[in-house]
Amino acid sequence: MFEVYKENAMKDYALAKKKVLVDLDILKELDKFNKLTDYYTTSSCSGRILLLRVNEKGEKMPEAFYYKTHDKTTTKEILKLVDNYDEKYDLWFKVEPFILHIGCRDIEGARTLLQFCKDLGIKRAGINAFSKRIIVEVIGTQYLDTPIVKAGEKLVSDDYISILVKTANVKLAKNKGILHDFFRKSKALNR
Repeated sequence: MFEVYKENAMKDYALAKKKVLVDLDILKELDKFNKLTDYYTTSSCSGRILLLRVNEKGEKMPEAFYYKTHDKTTTKEILKLVDNYDEKYDLWFKVEPFILHIGCRDIEGARTLLQFCKDLGIKRAGINAFSKRIIVEVIGTQYLDTPIVKAGEKLVSDDYISILVKTANVKLAKNKGILHDFFRKSKALNR
């Protein structure tokens, strides 16, 4: 069954690449990883910086992404967006880490992958699905999550936004370094 699941996942992956829904900064690495004998990705994100629209309960709104980048950003760009934000929804500044969902041939492959993550210092990895398919979820730990606009009012100073952007860029770079290290060393996962 593993081969069938991997084949279907690779068809979905090919379609996602065609539609440019795959993060370009890890595309080549995903291609190599998906050639491993005992593993394949079902979904991925390389990490991102966001301005996110949320309601008063903190829930994402439809079309929640006011701004999204998988690369570093600038204070100038974020300030321009925040200063021009005139919606009723709250606006949060966020850094989200990488996330990978990886199909494994068997439980031994999942154990090997989990140990591999642990050895790389990746603290958030675990089996997410365990029935017909074994899916391991691997998540980075570089987060940042704070409101910056509430009910149309800017909550923070420009200087504070500058600090947020610098911090976000550092966290994103660290996140990507760990993710690229994961992919670079993943050939060791072949049995």
